[in-house]
Amino acid sequence: MSRLLCAKNTNMGNYALLCNLILLVHVSMQAVKIIDPLPQNVFAISGSQVNITCIVVGDNGLPPVRVKFQRRKLLPNYEEKWLDIPETETVFQTNKTEGNRITATLYFTNITIEDDTSKGRHACIGYSTKGGKGERHGFTIHVTAVEDLPVARLIPNITVSYGDSARLYCNLTHDNNEQTTPIKKVTYLKNGKHVKTTTDVNQPLILNSVGTREGGDYRCKITVYLKSLEAYDVTSSAAYLHGKCKNEGCN
Repeated sequence: MSRLLCAKNTNMGNYALLCNLILLVHVSMQAVKIIDPLPQNVFAISGSQVNITCIVVGDNGLPPVRVKFQRRKLLPNYEEKWLDIPETETVFQTNKTEGNRITATLYFTNITIEDDTSKGRHACIGYSTKGGKGERHGFTIHVTAVEDLPVARLIPNITVSYGDSARLYCNLTHDNNEQTTPIKKVTYLKNGKHVKTTTDVNQPLILNSVGTREGGDYRCKITVYLKSLEAYDVTSSAAYLHGKCKNEGCN
């Protein structure tokens, strides 16, 4: 309908006015938009550093009037509401404006269990210069307590005569939490390279007929599932295997 009226009107002043009105209506319908790369779901260990970035493009060629990271919180009156994440020494947000977009980054310099999404959902939200509801994108933060991870050391440091066998064990000095960090597999490494993989943490690495090639730095890498969802590796301290001649004068 607008095109037909514009085409029939021979008065250039009215023609220009009508077309300008159509353009304004079209522009005002634009909205802020959160664009790729979108904020990703995060798996973190308590005490670690985490950064989350959100890019928001504004409307009408202008940057968003406001971009914030928020959490869904239960208020004392049992009402749920999205609230800005308060800034502290260890949790803060920075915004960088470039043209019609704002890149917002949320920093956790010492993430804790209280930052887990189970304590309140997370989202990034951008607000238009025209006001209104804004554009929101949700994401999750899964925080595993460092105490739930296994701690291991490979034992023993050993000197073995050439031709003899040796057994190395992945010894857990601190057990994992089977509910939050179940063990998926154990990988034995020699000088950083794969030697053997097993699903049984108690199964030793057996070296038969040790020779010069078996000498080196051995470790075990334990793969657990954070929150039973995300694979995460924990590497043990090292044990050193040294081979020696049984008889004097051998090479």
